[in-house]
Amino acid sequence: MKEHVLQCQQCKTRLQFSDHDAGALRFSGSGSGLSARLEESFLVLASGDEARGLPPGGGGDGGPPTAVRRLEESFVVLQGGSSGGKTAPGTQSMLLDSGGGGAGSSGMQRIPFDQKLRALARVFEAASEEVGVELPLCSECAGEVHRELEAQLGELQQEVAAYEAALVRLQAEGVQPMREPAFQEAAAQAQGQVQAERERLAAAERELAGAQAQLRGVEAEACALDGVEQRYWHTFNDFQLRLGDHLGDRDALQHRLEASSGALCMLRRTSVYNDLFRIWFHGACGTISGLRLGRTAQQAVEWDEINAAWGQAVLLLATLARACGVQFRGHRLLPQGSYPQVAEVRGGATHDLHGPVSKFLCASYDKAQAGFLACLKEFADWLVARGAVDGQGVRFALPCPIEGDKVAGLTIRLMFNKDKNWTRALKHMLVDLKFVLKYALVALDNRAGLAAGPPGTLAPVAALQREDFAGAASTAAVGTLAAAAAGMRQSSGGSALHSYR
Repeated sequence: MKEHVLQCQQCKTRLQFSDHDAGALRFSGSGSGLSARLEESFLVLASGDEARGLPPGGGGDGGPPTAVRRLEESFVVLQGGSSGGKTAPGTQSMLLDSGGGGAGSSGMQRIPFDQKLRALARVFEAASEEVGVELPLCSECAGEVHRELEAQLGELQQEVAAYEAALVRLQAEGVQPMREPAFQEAAAQAQGQVQAERERLAAAERELAGAQAQLRGVEAEACALDGVEQRYWHTFNDFQLRLGDHLGDRDALQHRLEASSGALCMLRRTSVYNDLFRIWFHGACGTISGLRLGRTAQQAVEWDEINAAWGQAVLLLATLARACGVQFRGHRLLPQGSYPQVAEVRGGATHDLHGPVSKFLCASYDKAQAGFLACLKEFADWLVARGAVDGQGVRFALPCPIEGDKVAGLTIRLMFNKDKNWTRALKHMLVDLKFVLKYALVALDNRAGLAAGPPGTLAPVAALQREDFAGAASTAAVGTLAAAAAGMRQSSGGSALHSYR
């Protein structure tokens, strides 16, 4: 069965028509407008045989009639009412008929399907012009159009009913139509009002245009402000990042400063002299830097340890004298590690302050001990003359008085002396040396504070307290002590190492 495709004019759905569907479309030619137009649109011309007076179908050769054969080949579409005669009987049926009986059923041959579709398209165009709806339509669109038309029909019926009710009410009220002058005057007033409202509308439109222009300007300013705000936040975030880095650097620097301040405080409270030359006791013997000075029957101290202790004592007193600027008048101390010496200023004689020596042949050793004691006495007199005080304001005084070669009434000489008495005298001497160290450090600190030295000098004496000694070593004292220790190591070689054990 041959098919041809058409489209729904609304949803564009493909519609398929077959020969059977086209054959089902018949028009009765009874008095409808659409049927009448179709009857006038198609006209089959008479064949030549009829024009010459021949009987229809008189071909004589047994073929189809000539009129039918020509009808299959062509047809003429005439304008409505242009023909003078009537449409040939059965023309519409012949054009749209798709019955399969051929000449035996209707007396005419079957018309081609494309000609039927062209006729069908003309039918759809005429129907569209008649009803005002584009055709053809599918079943769904047709139902929708039907519902819309019914809705429009209902609205029109309601308007008609409203008009009829208004007409009945006016008739009941007896309202008479207005006279022409009054109507013209009312129309003029209404026209004036309309014109005034139009002017107001124009003014409102102008105001609206101005407001829209202002709105566009405000929107442009808002966009510019948004850009400024975005740049501000970018700048703010960058500043916050830089501020965080700066705060981190500041905190790190402050932490380092606090650590350095703590280390500086600890160094200020540290006494280099007390750390290097710690004077204490061990049993009956006094000690300096952990080395025993003296010997008894119960403590048989070796001469090497005694020599090293004397070397530390000579080094301490010589360093303090150099730091404080004290010049000894009668003797000169020569710290040389475990082999210290004491030289006389006048005669130039040098006496060894190291052993081993014999109690019967130790005159030089005793002179060296007496010379050291004389230097200690001169340094104590220098402190007294300067009015030295400790951290609590107590004035300086030797706890064990020194007179000649005696300390607290005990001679320091070894010749013909008992080990016990000699050891006690040396212990008293170390006690005096300890007090001299204490007050000398206070004097050095006070002098450094009054001189307002460079940064790094030590704090006032009142803040410097450590163990049994008050005060701390100044920077100058540390440098002097380091120089003296270096000189001692250079002069005595490996012997100096023994003095620091």
